[in-house]
Amino acid sequence: MRWFVLTGSLVLAGQVMAETLPQSGFHDMIAEPPTYRMRYVIKGLGGPGKGFADLSDHMAHLCQDALPYLRESGHVPERVVITLMSRPVTYGVADPGAVQFFESYLIENDLCIWEAF
Repeated sequence: MRWFVLTGSLVLAGQVMAETLPQSGFHDMIAEPPTYRMRYVIKGLGGPGKGFADLSDHMAHLCQDALPYLRESGHVPERVVITLMSRPVTYGVADPGAVQFFESYLIENDLCIWEAF
């Protein structure tokens, strides 16, 4: 499987994240067409008010907000995976000390449709 990382180029999602999840930021995008993984670092992830149930709606918004950027960049996503991390984690490498939440969305008619893992 081939993949590559784009960093620092997703201004829109970074702005949305700043508005919806304080003390957070866009980390990178892992492109494995037709799947695109949008990864964010959230300070205090897993703590009070920052558990999975607290953030699942925000993850859906992040997916929806990423679609215009992906399309404008020439990508045709069929699936977007949103990852929230308590600290930067190297993609594909286990880090038992990091908290990570994932949600996967199918893209249909410019909408993010949640997929249960």
